Amino acid sequence: LDTPGELSFTQEFPGGGRYAVAVKYIGSTVSMSASGKMHQKFSQNGNFDLMICVRSDYDCDNPLEEAIKEVREAAYIGFERLQHQNRSWWKDYWQKSAVQLGDETLERYYYFSLYELGCAFGKAPMPTISGICYGPLNSNVPGVIYPVYSEDQNVQIPLMPAFAVNHPELVIPFADSYL
Repeated sequence: LDTPGELSFTQEFPGGGRYAVAVKYIGSTVSMSASGKMHQKFSQNGNFDLMICVRSDYDCDNPLEEAIKEVREAAYIGFERLQHQNRSWWKDYWQKSAVQLGDETLERYYYFSLYELGCAFGKAPMPTISGICYGPLNSNVPGVIYPVYSEDQNVQIPLMPAFAVNHPELVIPFADSYL
């Protein structure tokens, strides 16, 4: 709580490893107070933006430092600019992938799979628990990525759908994450 409007903490994963969370409030009167090791109280008046970042030691050497750096960068860029960048990226993404399959269920699975592919492969670092791309298996596992498959990054198989759905640009974040 040293920096006004910011909160960060680290916690251990069950079985080892650590993750960190950083939060930054922007644009309103915010007060935070600590009342013990695990309890924080937030009060705010008016509108505000909330930047949140989670990093783990699977992603980087110092998750707390990286999470704090990310929320501060996001605050510097600002919500409107981040929102514009995000919408532009998704607009371009969807325009490359439109299909008409003649079957509403197949199209729903296709677009859901594309969405998951874009979320997981859109920017480095990719989630490390990405498993393998395929699907759908059933109504509970409808998409392209089954996240409990493994806790490592499969080097070859996840890239296969990127070319088939006209998104070779997704190879770059994958390579950046892997390297």
